[in-house]
Amino acid sequence: MRNWFYFNLIIFLIVLSFEDLDSLGWESSRQDVDSVIDKYSTQLSSIVEVLRDCEGTETVNQLNYASGFMKAAWQVPGLGHKVSFHWSNRILFIDS
Repeated sequence: MRNWFYFNLIIFLIVLSFEDLDSLGWESSRQDVDSVIDKYSTQLSSIVEVLRDCEGTETVNQLNYASGFMKAAWQVPGLGHKVSFHWSNRILFIDS
């Protein structure tokens, strides 16, 4: 359990930059936007599954990661509302 925590913490600190989201903007292709949406949609589904089975610090790390990419999505020029709206709906219908 302790090793899993440290692994998640390291991944959290490394991945928190969200370079793919930061690279999106007004002139991004539809394919690039869809690729990023799909990537984080899959991660979001995985986070929800992990949250069902974990507790304590693991839960906080998973929520911080999800919060991080949602915040990064809202900051995408011209597309932030579309990307964030998609993931918000994804959370609502994850069990459907």
